[in-house]
Amino acid sequence: MRLEAADGRVLTADNWRALTERGLGWPLPVEGLTYWLQGSARTGTPFTSEAGEDGRPSVLRQDGWTIVYQAYAEAPAGVWRPSRLTASYPEVELRLAIDRWQ
Repeated sequence: MRLEAADGRVLTADNWRALTERGLGWPLPVEGLTYWLQGSARTGTPFTSEAGEDGRPSVLRQDGWTIVYQAYAEAPAGVWRPSRLTASYPEVELRLAIDRWQ
């Protein structure tokens, strides 16, 4: 893996997690994001979750991250997907907004 930083530095690593940790200073959970963005836990790794009044996930904790789902939107085929969420890791907070699911 290779990353060219804005300041011209070139960073390399054997996997995405190590590369993002070198570039960002904290490990971006690439493996988990695919699942978390869809409102589910990554398979094969322990997690805890809390459901909201509507039965959809409202909080998910996995791999040291806490994902809080603030809003859902209806996606194609009538499936509800997260539209606003916050992923927190010690001293890191990612706020994500999804405008449209395809």
